[in-house]
Amino acid sequence: MPNIIYIGSKQIPVTVKLGGSFRSIRINIKSDDASVVVTYGRLISHTFLRKYIESKSDWIEKKVEQVSKINPILRTKHSKIERQKYSKEAHKLVTKKLEEFNKYYKLRYKKVFIRNQKTKWGSCSSTKNLNFNYKIVLLPPHLQDYLIVHELCHLKEFNHGKAFWSLVGEKIQDYKALSKKLRVGDF
Repeated sequence: MPNIIYIGSKQIPVTVKLGGSFRSIRINIKSDDASVVVTYGRLISHTFLRKYIESKSDWIEKKVEQVSKINPILRTKHSKIERQKYSKEAHKLVTKKLEEFNKYYKLRYKKVFIRNQKTKWGSCSSTKNLNFNYKIVLLPPHLQDYLIVHELCHLKEFNHGKAFWSLVGEKIQDYKALSKKLRVGDF
């Protein structure tokens, strides 16, 4: 079984491993490096496996592209000790900045959670809890501020409509540029 499959003009490396149930095939795109791992069962022939992977080439290419676009900091993995350290720092940072920004916005939220999310920087729940990725502490202060204001404003506008962006813009005037920088990892 080759370790590289060709999709269009791109070469996409694939790690093929025996494992799982006897007749299963599982394709996984790793979030940290966008690599492809295919795990297959003992009863799957190499010929069938190769054809199966080729039949999924469009899906694989799409997923690899999606994962590759995720900010590199989000894709970085840390040890348990590092995560705990960063999580404590993040909680302290986020609660302090929420307090500062909320002097202006005066919005109510219930709890603040620091999470280990693979693809998100933050979220706001319908129950008014604010969630932030622990990796927020690895960002420059102007991006930290943008993220915190972004989630805080979702307490009032639970969407990304004009009213939401207007609310964000009251404190973060260059929110469009910052949003783009955060997506592509350009900071």
